[in-house]
Amino acid sequence: MATNNNTTGNQDITLGIILVAAGVLAIVFAWGAISYLTAIASFSAGGWLVARGVGKNR
Repeated sequence: MATNNNTTGNQDITLGIILVAAGVLAIVFAWGAISYLTAIASFSAGGWLVARGVGKNR
């Protein structure tokens, strides 16, 4: 797994939290299946970024 991708661990964690928050907003304002799919994608990407950021900070 390459860790040299021009972001720091803290940047990855911040981006991940923003994506998870976007997923929460997508659920709050969801009016159809597409919004739920967007939320799932945001949660997945956000969780992955947070995990990657924590790994970089170790």
